[in-house]
Amino acid sequence: MATREALRVLVVDDMESMRQLLCAILRGLGVTRIHTAEDGIKALAQLKAHPCDLVLLDAEMPRMNGVDTLAAIRASTEFNGLPVIMITGRADAGFVKRTAELGVNGYLVKPVAGTALAARIDAALRKSG
Repeated sequence: MATREALRVLVVDDMESMRQLLCAILRGLGVTRIHTAEDGIKALAQLKAHPCDLVLLDAEMPRMNGVDTLAAIRASTEFNGLPVIMITGRADAGFVKRTAELGVNGYLVKPVAGTALAARIDAALRKSG
């Protein structure tokens, strides 16, 4: 399992303020290798250009939402085993079931707390590593 300091993380959220908040929390946890994207289409391009160890993925975004992005990540052999943590305000059963079927590694409900993010990151890395 990689240490948090060595992690390469992609933060995907359509709201710039949420991307900035997540990046600040990650830096506070010792993560310095952070890339960002504002939707799923840009996230997939970022993953190809800058391979990552973990994706923090917003559920609701324009152009390509988090569920479709997760499905694309899981369908690609290039990103095989890449841990994805969904960050959402949704907790309805259909959404949780669909993302679980796609192999999401964890969930965080907005607003995100640093301690909860640290715990989800550690759990996702233990499962994938």
